[in-house]
Amino acid sequence: MEISHNHLLSKPSYPRYFAFQKMENVIKAMQHRQTGIALKSQKLFLTTISNAFTGEDLIDWLEKNLGIDDIDEALHLATLLCRFGYFFQVTENGSTSVKEDSELYRFQVIILY
Repeated sequence: MEISHNHLLSKPSYPRYFAFQKMENVIKAMQHRQTGIALKSQKLFLTTISNAFTGEDLIDWLEKNLGIDDIDEALHLATLLCRFGYFFQVTENGSTSVKEDSELYRFQVIILY
């Protein structure tokens, strides 16, 4: 007997299915090579962190590409995306609040073993 869970993923049966779908579309747009956030190697003390972006870059991208006029709204959306685990802060472990500064962030990568 084969058990398949594909039917659970294809139906919008979860309460927040549409909200997660919208967040994932925003993250996919952020990760686009030409129009997304510019990922660069950043120097932090003596180490180099590859594929990182700053909080300033993130907020600027949200304001420019999503048409957000209020900086507080952009900060709130960025904090929600961080809390849901789509990207994380490199320097402070466990911090999920996003600020418009030079803090470094990286996108979460799915690793399949």
